[in-house]
Amino acid sequence: MKINTIQRVMPYRQYSQFYSLVQAAKESKRSYGRGSALTSYQYREPVPSPAQTAAEAARRTVEYALQMSETASTLIEGAPFSVLNKRSAESDQPQVVSVAASDGSAPAQEELTVSQIAGEQRNTGNIFTAKTASAIAEGNHEFTLTIGGRTVNLSVYVTPLETNRQALQKVSNTINRAGAGVISRLTADPQSGTVQLKLISQLPGTAQAFGFSDVTGSIVSTAGLNSVTTPAVDAVYTTRDGSTHTSVSNEVSLLGGSIKAKLLATTSQPARITVTPDAGQVVQQLQRLASSYNHFRQTIQDNSPALQQALAQEFDQALEQAQLGDIGLNRQTDGLLQVNEYELREALNRDLTDTVELIGGNEGIAAKLKAAADGVRELPVMDLLNQRQAGLKNYASYLATAKQASTMPVRGLIVNAFY
Repeated sequence: MKINTIQRVMPYRQYSQFYSLVQAAKESKRSYGRGSALTSYQYREPVPSPAQTAAEAARRTVEYALQMSETASTLIEGAPFSVLNKRSAESDQPQVVSVAASDGSAPAQEELTVSQIAGEQRNTGNIFTAKTASAIAEGNHEFTLTIGGRTVNLSVYVTPLETNRQALQKVSNTINRAGAGVISRLTADPQSGTVQLKLISQLPGTAQAFGFSDVTGSIVSTAGLNSVTTPAVDAVYTTRDGSTHTSVSNEVSLLGGSIKAKLLATTSQPARITVTPDAGQVVQQLQRLASSYNHFRQTIQDNSPALQQALAQEFDQALEQAQLGDIGLNRQTDGLLQVNEYELREALNRDLTDTVELIGGNEGIAAKLKAAADGVRELPVMDLLNQRQAGLKNYASYLATAKQASTMPVRGLIVNAFY
């Protein structure tokens, strides 16, 4: 007797010899076309035996238990990737302030009045005729760039035949290659035929103010590298309590770091910031949990002759002990679950602590359903089945024989042509 051993409980048709024969007949019909002898072949789908029906029902039961367990894990407080720790932050003036909240932060409200955003320093060099001989003297020039409390040494060699464009391009390339935090660009005016250097700090704030100094030669003075057109400035903003703050960056932390805000523009009216639980993710995951539970329960009910109806008892106890109505989770007369999104969102906004405890605490609905689902997954296969059903009475002895014949560990049902 040929035995196919599989790790999970698989559909019976995949391992049925008769099913393979029928499939071959179907392929032959397609190959020969109409009018051939095979087209008159009448076949019927195989009628599943009680063992095959039980195998498929058990497979789906374990599958839904796995889905339930995995979804419940995302609703347990403190678990990795728990949606209960997610927070949503909103600004009523997103064009002025964009915000994000740290996971696990408390719900909060804040106001922000931005009087100045941090800005970069901008320098504009002297103007030169592009194609005339370089105004920067021939020879080696050494100079320094100071920014953010550090000084970088730079040097440029100007040859006798270079034009203003070529000499200034060398200076610009040298500054950029230094990677010190200043960006240089050679700009040209096609109508006037002139060129000049324009420089900007990579980051805003007074901490990024920069300056140049000649060491040997005269590049800095001749090119006008220190000609500041826009000085670096810090951000200035006022919070809800009336205190004024400055920042070298436009990215600031509020309420002890629980809110990260990015200042985008100034405003005369305070921007209102609200931090709330990310109710959307909680609703989505609780709906998925209810759906996997409903499929699990419906599978047991629909296969009452084949599956043990006692499988649902632990789930019933978990649901009876939970305060489902307080979190918008309602149990219908048929035992299935339904999520009231409005009530769930109201509960999260009204009392976050208690709602999180009811959903994801140690005695919460997610933990209870996960424990029950994991219990189903760990059960031996025969404990899932109603062994009193006709056709399954001898199945236990069949399983034992199959295990001895198989060289692989048997964790699921073994179904062959006989069954």
